[in-house]
Amino acid sequence: MNNKGFSLIEIIIAIAMLTIAMSATHTSWSSSVLALKKTSHNNNISQLLERKMIEMETLYSKESFDSIPKELKGDFGEDFNRYTWTMKTQEFEMPDLTRVLLAKDGEVDETTTTIMNQMREFMNKSVLEIIVSVTIIIDKKPYTHSVSNYFVNYDQELNIPGLSALGGL
Repeated sequence: MNNKGFSLIEIIIAIAMLTIAMSATHTSWSSSVLALKKTSHNNNISQLLERKMIEMETLYSKESFDSIPKELKGDFGEDFNRYTWTMKTQEFEMPDLTRVLLAKDGEVDETTTTIMNQMREFMNKSVLEIIVSVTIIIDKKPYTHSVSNYFVNYDQELNIPGLSALGGL
């Protein structure tokens, strides 16, 4: 037998090995590119959320709660044309903490219950939650990320009956 070249079997095995190696490289490369795109989108969303929240704080943190719009929406212009944003406000809901005291002490007197309810009402009126969301459309599917911030009205008066007799707040 003449050994001057490769046999057909050797060529087929070499092509099969090359195909397997190229396939593995392609899969690895594709997943790396997808991970890079996802990281880029997440980085953009993070920066846009931060930018928009700072803008909302600058515009509305010193305003009365009544003058803050309940909802706003917009986009980020041509630089980020696939991204949109929304801002929503919602009233803060302070949890009822009398149950915590009840679980700890077994009972809660009427005065403590009254003070806890007054504090709860005070907190509900004094705090406003601002939620900013950024959405990106990828392959016709929306992906939304949100961040919340709380605005506090420090001028809200705390009215607890009998508290003024103790020196008040």
